Amino acid sequence: MVLKALVDAILQSQRDPYNLLHVQLVQTLKKDISHDVTEAFTASQRLVTCQEENVHKTWAAKETELESLKETLRKGNLFMTLKKGL
Repeated sequence: MVLKALVDAILQSQRDPYNLLHVQLVQTLKKDISHDVTEAFTASQRLVTCQEENVHKTWAAKETELESLKETLRKGNLFMTLKKGL
């Protein structure tokens, strides 16, 4: 029923573009679209924030892993140096 009313309003507004109903319909649609865009942007911001936090955590874990690997390699080189010296 609401859709039919909107379609009728659009058809009427095409015949008389300065019709008050047309102006009200356009304003309502602009508000609805603006609200939907704002809502979608807000929802996506939460997603970006969550992804950013995950990236930082992953990055920190990889840096820790890299430092551990470097330490293991240093110990391995020291062991090889000592072994060659004996």
